[in-house]
Amino acid sequence: MQNLKQANKRKYQRFTLIGVVVLAILCIAFVWILSSLGIIAGVWSTIISTICTILGLLAALFPLLSASQLTNVSLSSVSGTNTL
Repeated sequence: MQNLKQANKRKYQRFTLIGVVVLAILCIAFVWILSSLGIIAGVWSTIISTICTILGLLAALFPLLSASQLTNVSLSSVSGTNTL
């Protein structure tokens, strides 16, 4: 039962991550198109694209951060049970 919950959680995180990255890519492409058409100024398109890029990178790195925290927790619990 625990494995099923973990598998569902991982699946949900994977779909969320994919959704955030796709949304960031679409936002950057949309801003680029608007800038090319001259609808928004080049400065604003640079700012918005930079913000979207940073958010996309943070979303991509989030699973790595949570995986390292899980590793630290599991290692500390294993070392805590080993008393000689």
